[in-house]
Amino acid sequence: IPVKISRQNLFEIISQITQKQKETVDRILASLFSKIESPYFWRGGLYPFEDNLYCPLMALTAPNYNLYYEKWLDLAGISQEAKETLFVTAIIAEINFLPHKYQFEVINFTQLGLKDEFFINNILIKTRDHYILLQIVLYSFPIESDEIDESMKIIGNAIGDLKNKKNLIQSFVNKESKTIIPLIVTNYTHFSGLVINDIPVADYTLFNNYFDTGKYSRAKMTFHNDTYLSSSPAEFDY
Repeated sequence: IPVKISRQNLFEIISQITQKQKETVDRILASLFSKIESPYFWRGGLYPFEDNLYCPLMALTAPNYNLYYEKWLDLAGISQEAKETLFVTAIIAEINFLPHKYQFEVINFTQLGLKDEFFINNILIKTRDHYILLQIVLYSFPIESDEIDESMKIIGNAIGDLKNKKNLIQSFVNKESKTIIPLIVTNYTHFSGLVINDIPVADYTLFNNYFDTGKYSRAKMTFHNDTYLSSSPAEFDY
Protein backbone atom coordinates (compact mmCIF):
# COMPACT_ATOMS: atom_id res chain seq x y z
CA ILE A 1 0.00 0.00 0.00
CA PRO A 2 1.78 3.17 -1.13
CA VAL A 3 1.67 6.52 0.59
CA LYS A 4 1.48 9.54 -1.66
CA ILE A 5 2.90 12.99 -0.98
CA SER A 6 3.46 16.04 -3.12
CA ARG A 7 7.09 16.13 -4.19
CA GLN A 8 7.26 19.90 -3.77
CA ASN A 9 5.65 19.82 -0.32
CA LEU A 10 8.04 17.14 0.93
CA PHE A 11 11.08 19.06 -0.27
CA GLU A 12 9.86 22.28 1.34
CA ILE A 13 9.03 20.59 4.67
CA ILE A 14 12.41 18.85 4.91
CA SER A 15 14.25 22.03 3.93
CA GLN A 16 12.40 23.96 6.62
CA ILE A 17 12.98 21.36 9.34
CA THR A 18 16.66 20.71 8.58
CA GLN A 19 17.53 24.28 7.55
CA LYS A 20 19.41 22.83 4.61
CA GLN A 21 19.50 24.38 1.18
CA LYS A 22 17.01 23.04 -1.31
CA GLU A 23 19.82 21.75 -3.54
CA THR A 24 21.14 19.58 -0.68
CA VAL A 25 17.70 18.17 0.08
CA ASP A 26 17.15 17.53 -3.63
CA ARG A 27 20.34 15.46 -3.88
CA ILE A 28 19.66 13.41 -0.77
CA LEU A 29 16.06 12.59 -1.65
CA ALA A 30 16.92 11.94 -5.29
CA SER A 31 19.39 9.29 -4.10
CA LEU A 32 16.41 7.40 -2.61
CA PHE A 33 14.35 7.35 -5.81
CA SER A 34 13.56 4.02 -7.41
CA LYS A 35 14.06 3.77 -11.12
CA ILE A 36 10.79 4.39 -12.94
CA GLU A 37 11.32 1.45 -15.31
CA SER A 38 12.39 -1.02 -12.59
CA PRO A 39 11.34 -0.03 -9.04
CA TYR A 40 13.36 -1.59 -6.21
CA PHE A 41 11.81 -0.28 -3.02
CA TRP A 42 14.33 -1.75 -0.58
CA ARG A 43 17.14 0.31 -2.06
CA GLY A 44 15.02 3.20 -3.25
CA GLY A 45 11.98 3.82 -1.09
CA LEU A 46 10.60 6.74 -3.09
CA TYR A 47 8.95 6.35 -6.48
CA PRO A 48 8.52 9.59 -8.48
CA PHE A 49 5.47 9.85 -10.70
CA GLU A 50 4.34 13.14 -12.19
CA ASP A 51 4.37 15.71 -9.32
CA ASN A 52 4.11 13.18 -6.49
CA LEU A 53 6.28 10.73 -4.63
CA TYR A 54 4.95 7.29 -3.71
CA CYS A 55 6.40 5.38 -0.78
CA PRO A 56 5.47 1.79 0.20
CA LEU A 57 4.61 1.24 3.85
CA MET A 58 7.52 -1.17 4.30
CA ALA A 59 9.95 1.66 3.58
CA LEU A 60 8.33 3.67 6.39
CA THR A 61 7.68 0.96 8.98
CA ALA A 62 10.78 -1.23 8.46
CA PRO A 63 13.44 0.72 6.57
CA ASN A 64 16.94 -0.70 6.23
CA TYR A 65 19.00 2.39 6.99
CA ASN A 66 22.22 0.65 5.95
CA LEU A 67 21.10 0.80 2.34
CA TYR A 68 20.56 4.55 2.60
CA TYR A 69 23.86 5.19 4.38
CA GLU A 70 25.67 3.37 1.58
CA LYS A 71 24.02 5.55 -1.03
CA TRP A 72 24.88 8.74 0.83
CA LEU A 73 28.52 7.74 1.28
CA ASP A 74 28.73 7.08 -2.45
CA LEU A 75 26.97 10.37 -3.15
CA ALA A 76 29.56 12.14 -0.99
CA GLY A 77 32.33 10.57 -3.06
CA ILE A 78 33.84 8.50 -0.22
CA SER A 79 36.13 5.90 -1.81
CA GLN A 80 36.33 2.26 -0.73
CA GLU A 81 39.87 2.81 0.54
CA ALA A 82 38.73 5.80 2.63
CA LYS A 83 35.88 3.73 4.12
CA GLU A 84 38.32 0.96 5.07
CA THR A 85 40.71 3.46 6.66
CA LEU A 86 37.88 5.00 8.70
CA PHE A 87 36.69 1.54 9.76
CA VAL A 88 40.20 0.58 10.91
CA THR A 89 40.49 3.84 12.87
CA ALA A 90 37.09 3.28 14.52
CA ILE A 91 37.97 -0.27 15.59
CA ILE A 92 41.31 0.78 17.11
CA ALA A 93 39.68 3.68 18.95
CA GLU A 94 36.93 1.43 20.30
CA ILE A 95 39.36 -1.25 21.45
CA ASN A 96 41.57 1.27 23.22
CA PHE A 97 38.55 2.84 24.92
CA LEU A 98 37.14 -0.37 26.39
CA PRO A 99 38.27 -1.66 29.82
CA HIS A 100 40.14 -4.92 29.44
CA LYS A 101 40.99 -7.83 31.69
CA TYR A 102 43.66 -9.12 29.36
CA GLN A 103 47.03 -7.87 28.20
CA PHE A 104 47.12 -6.73 24.60
CA GLU A 105 48.69 -4.09 22.38
CA VAL A 106 47.87 -2.70 18.94
CA ILE A 107 51.10 -3.00 16.95
CA ASN A 108 52.18 -0.55 14.28
CA PHE A 109 53.48 -2.47 11.29
CA THR A 110 56.52 -0.20 11.07
CA GLN A 111 57.59 -1.63 14.44
CA LEU A 112 58.17 -4.90 12.59
CA GLY A 113 60.05 -3.23 9.76
CA LEU A 114 57.05 -3.45 7.43
CA LYS A 115 55.53 -0.69 5.30
CA ASP A 116 52.16 0.60 6.49
CA GLU A 117 50.90 1.17 2.94
CA PHE A 118 50.77 -2.61 2.41
CA PHE A 119 48.51 -3.01 5.45
CA ILE A 120 46.00 -0.16 5.06
CA ASN A 121 43.03 -2.43 5.85
CA ASN A 122 44.77 -4.47 8.56
CA ILE A 123 45.16 -4.31 12.35
CA LEU A 124 47.73 -6.31 14.30
CA ILE A 125 46.99 -6.99 17.97
CA LYS A 126 49.55 -8.54 20.29
CA THR A 127 48.19 -10.55 23.21
CA ARG A 128 50.04 -12.50 25.86
CA ASP A 129 50.21 -15.69 23.80
CA HIS A 130 49.33 -14.73 20.23
CA TYR A 131 49.12 -12.11 17.55
CA ILE A 132 45.69 -11.43 16.04
CA LEU A 133 45.86 -10.17 12.46
CA LEU A 134 42.65 -8.53 11.30
CA GLN A 135 41.70 -7.80 7.73
CA ILE A 136 38.84 -5.36 7.26
CA VAL A 137 36.39 -6.33 4.53
CA LEU A 138 33.60 -3.93 3.60
CA TYR A 139 30.85 -4.98 1.23
CA SER A 140 27.54 -3.47 0.20
CA PHE A 141 24.50 -4.80 2.07
CA PRO A 142 23.36 -7.79 -0.01
CA ILE A 143 19.71 -8.63 -0.58
CA GLU A 144 19.45 -10.66 -3.77
CA SER A 145 21.24 -13.98 -4.29
CA ASP A 146 23.68 -12.53 -6.83
CA GLU A 147 24.58 -9.77 -4.34
CA ILE A 148 25.26 -12.37 -1.64
CA ASP A 149 27.42 -14.31 -4.11
CA GLU A 150 29.39 -11.17 -4.95
CA SER A 151 29.94 -10.43 -1.27
CA MET A 152 31.25 -13.96 -0.76
CA LYS A 153 33.70 -13.46 -3.61
CA ILE A 154 34.97 -10.27 -1.94
CA ILE A 155 35.54 -12.17 1.30
CA GLY A 156 37.17 -15.06 -0.56
CA ASN A 157 39.66 -12.72 -2.23
CA ALA A 158 40.39 -11.07 1.12
CA ILE A 159 41.11 -14.46 2.71
CA GLY A 160 43.77 -15.20 0.10
CA ASP A 161 45.31 -11.78 0.70
CA LEU A 162 45.21 -12.25 4.49
CA LYS A 163 47.00 -15.61 4.27
CA ASN A 164 49.83 -14.01 2.30
CA LYS A 165 50.13 -11.19 4.86
CA LYS A 166 50.12 -13.67 7.71
CA ASN A 167 53.02 -15.58 6.17
CA LEU A 168 54.92 -12.34 5.64
CA ILE A 169 54.43 -11.16 9.22
CA GLN A 170 55.20 -14.58 10.67
CA SER A 171 58.82 -14.29 9.54
CA PHE A 172 59.14 -11.08 11.57
CA VAL A 173 57.67 -12.45 14.79
CA ASN A 174 59.12 -15.97 14.83
CA LYS A 175 61.64 -15.00 17.50
CA GLU A 176 58.77 -14.46 19.95
CA SER A 177 57.35 -17.94 19.39
CA LYS A 178 53.86 -16.46 19.09
CA THR A 179 51.36 -17.81 16.60
CA ILE A 180 49.38 -15.46 14.37
CA ILE A 181 45.60 -15.85 14.37
CA PRO A 182 44.12 -14.39 11.15
CA LEU A 183 40.59 -12.98 11.28
CA ILE A 184 38.31 -11.33 8.73
CA VAL A 185 36.20 -8.52 10.23
CA THR A 186 33.26 -7.30 8.14
CA ASN A 187 30.83 -4.40 8.36
CA TYR A 188 27.72 -6.63 8.27
CA THR A 189 26.63 -9.83 10.04
CA HIS A 190 25.71 -12.01 7.05
CA PHE A 191 28.78 -14.26 7.17
CA SER A 192 29.72 -14.09 10.86
CA GLY A 193 30.63 -17.50 12.25
CA LEU A 194 31.85 -18.92 8.95
CA VAL A 195 35.33 -20.43 8.78
CA ILE A 196 36.73 -20.34 5.25
CA ASN A 197 40.06 -22.01 4.53
CA ASP A 198 40.78 -22.09 8.27
CA ILE A 199 40.16 -18.35 8.64
CA PRO A 200 37.15 -17.26 10.76
CA VAL A 201 34.84 -14.44 9.72
CA ALA A 202 33.32 -12.06 12.27
CA ASP A 203 31.42 -8.82 12.05
CA TYR A 204 32.43 -5.73 14.00
CA THR A 205 29.99 -6.36 16.88
CA LEU A 206 31.03 -9.98 17.33
CA PHE A 207 34.72 -9.05 17.32
CA ASN A 208 34.19 -6.15 19.70
CA ASN A 209 32.34 -8.46 22.07
CA TYR A 210 35.59 -10.42 22.52
CA PHE A 211 37.18 -7.40 24.21
CA ASP A 212 34.03 -5.93 25.75
CA THR A 213 32.43 -8.88 27.60
CA GLY A 214 35.06 -11.56 27.09
CA LYS A 215 32.47 -14.31 26.89
CA TYR A 216 29.79 -15.90 24.75
CA SER A 217 26.30 -16.01 26.22
CA ARG A 218 22.94 -17.44 25.28
CA ALA A 219 20.22 -15.25 26.71
CA LYS A 220 16.61 -16.04 27.55
CA MET A 221 13.95 -13.35 27.85
CA THR A 222 10.44 -13.78 29.25
CA PHE A 223 7.65 -11.23 29.44
CA HIS A 224 5.18 -10.91 32.28
CA ASN A 225 2.79 -8.06 33.14
CA ASP A 226 4.43 -5.63 30.68
CA THR A 227 7.88 -6.31 32.14
CA TYR A 228 10.57 -8.66 30.99
CA LEU A 229 13.05 -10.87 32.79
CA SER A 230 16.37 -11.96 31.32
CA SER A 231 18.64 -14.84 32.23
CA SER A 232 21.70 -16.51 30.78
CA PRO A 233 21.26 -20.30 30.81
CA ALA A 234 24.60 -20.95 29.10
CA GLU A 235 27.83 -18.99 28.74
CA PHE A 236 31.56 -19.54 28.51
CA ASP A 237 34.58 -17.27 28.68
CA TYR A 238 36.76 -16.78 25.63
